[in-house]
Parts: sequence; structure tokens; C-alpha cells
Amino acid sequence: MKNARNKYILGLFIMVFLATGSLAITQKVFKDLPAGWKVEKTIDIPKDQLMVISKKLGARVYKLSNTYLTVNGQPLQVNIMHCRRKKSADKIYQAILSVHNGDTNFVIQKGVTVIELTKCNDMSIIKKANELFSTTGKSKKEKSEIFKQPLPIGWQINEIQVLDKSQTDMIANKLGANIENLTNVILNAHGQHLRINILEAQTPQDAAVIYNSILKVHKGFRPSVIKHDKKVIEISCEDTALTIKAGWELGFRRKPTAVEYAIKFDAAPIKDCDFMAWNKMFNLFLALNNNPVNEDVKSQINELSKKFNFDKDIQLRNCDNSKPKYQFDPIPTQNENLKNNEIIKYSFDKLNQKFGINYTSIEVGIKTNKNGFTPSDRKVSNELLAATAFWPVDAPKVKALANKITEGCNSKQEKVKAILKWLTPGANIKFGGPVTGSRYGVKKVLEQRYGHCWDFSDCFVTLCRASGIPCRQLAGWLYGLSGHVWAEVLYETKGWQQVDPTGGNGLKCGIYHIPYLVSEDGNMSILYLSMPKIDIVKP
Repeated sequence: MKNARNKYILGLFIMVFLATGSLAITQKVFKDLPAGWKVEKTIDIPKDQLMVISKKLGARVYKLSNTYLTVNGQPLQVNIMHCRRKKSADKIYQAILSVHNGDTNFVIQKGVTVIELTKCNDMSIIKKANELFSTTGKSKKEKSEIFKQPLPIGWQINEIQVLDKSQTDMIANKLGANIENLTNVILNAHGQHLRINILEAQTPQDAAVIYNSILKVHKGFRPSVIKHDKKVIEISCEDTALTIKAGWELGFRRKPTAVEYAIKFDAAPIKDCDFMAWNKMFNLFLALNNNPVNEDVKSQINELSKKFNFDKDIQLRNCDNSKPKYQFDPIPTQNENLKNNEIIKYSFDKLNQKFGINYTSIEVGIKTNKNGFTPSDRKVSNELLAATAFWPVDAPKVKALANKITEGCNSKQEKVKAILKWLTPGANIKFGGPVTGSRYGVKKVLEQRYGHCWDFSDCFVTLCRASGIPCRQLAGWLYGLSGHVWAEVLYETKGWQQVDPTGGNGLKCGIYHIPYLVSEDGNMSILYLSMPKIDIVKP
């Protein structure tokens, strides 16, 4: 208990606020329903059924109520789950989100409460219900008063609470300085949760005392605490990368125009594989790294490895403003510059071994910039427009679709924008599907109309090449999020422009897109055997 109390100075209050606030959500939203909305009945799920549901969701549900409504004659079911711990709510949120293929319209998290909207085929009703539940319980204080700039795509405010004087005085006594106002904001950022505590002190001297007190709690990690004159902002999140990003994205710190990263990971060279097994194999290695004696996971790795053709060569991106610096263990015996020196091929005679798979440890330093653009004198060639085993550029249906999407476009830039717009998630292809990290193949994705980032990237590269636009595939990491696959387009005499097809380029490529893998034929030359460790070197 002592360690728990010391984790966050404001933790006790937040726990009470989340518990009491969540229980009031149901009463508040159903009391203020719009015209045409009617509650038919509410069923509280008994304890024995809660245990079964908790087991399926992978976390304990303390209370669950199912409310059945009619909205202008159409049915809507609202399932409200209360947890005792936020970590349990986080797991339940992710579990239910996966059921809805990642569509956040159907799932809301408010502290330790998770709300599912279901049994309704009308998306306009789902979105309206989402809006009702998301805004219930917020204070009158507007978002514009809290953050200096709009929230990034994929971020949303779950709770805003302005503390009354008695609560503020209680916390002021703990911190040893006078506080005028204290606002707590709970946000959801791409499924991750963080808390922003904004404290307005009486004087700059009081703010200095508060700043130092909270900084000690965070063990001197300065991105967690920011001071501006009489205001102190505390960013509380288990993920240090998200803490750093929150300071930049919410306007508390100046966002840099360039960032230099240091990345470390283990990777097995592969010649080719069944890429539908790629992400599963990576996750099995993560599980085995955490528990090296798990014989069941070892057996699954041995069986799944049959779908991989392992190699001794790796191709990495060398097209960067600062030229990436790679180091290996063991050291490669040979390296070869390819594609106008934009790709380096490393060859190994001997490799390390982990659970029966050969691998090398890779360290790389990469500098990213704010616009994802890299100057290059690369000339357009057939290889940047050609069909490959992964990109069916010449398929009649693909050609017809590319022509339809880009009809009326007069430049490559206009064509790229048209293709990205067509790929906006939910417009024509839905983001999600039963296999996380999928790579179904372009023809199947265009037929089934759903997929994940690799699928969106494959479709983009294929449609671009079919439209006469030279491009290729990039992979690496989205800082503070996960592994990712995107693309870049070559504008001759200028250079390479990165684009992120998964969001229809709504998420602009910039300082958070860290590319170190590149492919001009669709093949990818590594399999992760460990989670990359990513640190910021500058700024």
C-alpha cells in the first residue's frame, strides 16, 4: 500500500473520483435522453454470470448492467461495466474494442467504467449515443480552456473534473503550497490512458514548491511535470513515450521539428514467409522472452517456423536526412549498397540463436523530421512501378479501380491525395479484422473490405503504381504506439514523401514515424524476436 500511495501524489483523490463518478454515469445519461429515446428496461447481471463474463474478457468486472432502449423505434443496447481497478478497465476496453474491429464508436472508457453500444444497425444512433456517454459528467470548463491546440487524431477526453475548494485545499496541504484551482483530465490516446492534472498556484513561488514535490514522485522524470509561471502540469501515464508525446501534443512543451532516436531489437533474417504468421510469431517470441521455460510456446514456435524461409541477409533503409547508423551483433561479413545507395544489404556468415531461430541484435540511430520528406536524386524506373507477388498492379480489376479513383486528377500529387482519400478507414476499407497484424493480400482486402496497416499499405502501393506513381513500402515503429507499415512516394527531382495510408494520411508522417525497413518488391527481410527499445537522443 505504501508504494501505491507514493506512485502518484494525487492518486487517492483520483481513485475516489473515478469510483464515484463512474457509478453516476448511468443515472445522468438516462435522465437526460434526447426526444425519441426511451429506456425499456435495465438488467443487472448476477455475480455468477459476472465471473463467466470476466473470464472471457480477461479482467474482473465488478458490476454490469445492460440497458435496452428504443431510439425513434430502433433498438439500442447499452452495456455498462464497472471495475475496481483501472488496469482491469483497460483490458476490458481493449477486449471489447477488438470484438468491434477497433471501431471506437462502439466502446467508451470513462476511468474504471467501460460502456459498450451494441444491438443497433444504425451508425448515426451509435455515434449519437457515443457522444452522449462521452460528454456525460464533464464540467462546464471547455476543452479550449485546458489545451492550447486541438487533440490529435485518435485522442479523446473521457473525463474533466474541476475540484472544489475543500478537495483543492486537501491536496495543497499534501504538496506544501497554496493552490487556487485544480483540474483533472482523463484522456484516451489510441486505446492508452493518461491523466493530466493542472494545478494553478497562488504565486510562482508556490508553483515552484509544487513542481519540485511532484517531480520527486516521478523520480526526476522531467517530461512528467511542467511549470509555466503559476501553473504546474502533471502528466501521469505508465508509458514514458506517451508521457513525452502528451507534453508536445497538448501544447505544454514546444514540439520539436526533428527527433533523433536510438533503437535496439533482435531480428531474424528472412527470405520469405507466410506473412499472415509474421505478427503471431513475433508475439510468441515476446511471450517466450518473458517466460523462457514455457514449453507450450516453444512448441508453437517450432510449428509456426515451418512457414518461414530464414536467411542470412537483411535489407535496411539508408535514405534519411542523417543516414541511419547501424550496428550488429554479430557483425555482418559483407554489406552492399543498393538502389542508388538508399538501401543497404547486410550479409552474415554466423548468427546468434534464440529458441532455435538464428538472429542478430541491431542498434540503429535515426533522425526524423516534422514532414516525413527526404531529398533524393533517385530517378523514376520501372522497378518502382512494376507489379510484384505482393502488389498486383496489372490485375484488370485493380487497374480499373485505380483509374476510377484518380479520374480527373491532373498531377501525381492529386492522384496520391485521391488514393489516400479512398483509403480513409471506414470509407471503403474498414480498419480491423479477426487477425491483428494481418497481411491478407491486396485482392482479398479489396474484396473483403477490411484489414490492418500492412493491408492498407499494400493497397496504397498497388493503386499508386497502377496509376503511374512510383512508390515503395516502409516499416518500423510509431513512437509511443506500436510497430507499423506505411509507404513513401517518389517525386522526381525532389525526393521521397512519406504517407500513412492506414489513416488516409490523416495521421501525417513526421517525427513519430521511425522507418528503418524498406521494400521495393513487397517482401520484408526481418522478423522481430524482441520488442524494440526506443529512446530519444535529441531533443
